[in-house]
Amino acid sequence: MILGASGDLTHRKLIPSLSNFYCKGRLPKGFRVVDVSRRPLSDAQFRESLLTGVHDTVDMHLSLSQWLHGSGGH
Repeated sequence: MILGASGDLTHRKLIPSLSNFYCKGRLPKGFRVVDVSRRPLSDAQFRESLLTGVHDTVDMHLSLSQWLHGSGGH
């Protein structure tokens, strides 16, 4: 569970790290993230903002479709 999921730490550190682990096959099958935030974002807006954080932080260039459907190489 991530509290404050729309914050800087989540965008710069947590989600890019989890994405990297996912792409390397290092997360257990069925792994899920539950996030909570006070900012009023739709699911789509939140997912797009996280993907932007991944692109800005690590050398990982997933398309929005890959991001949403989990086909990042695992």
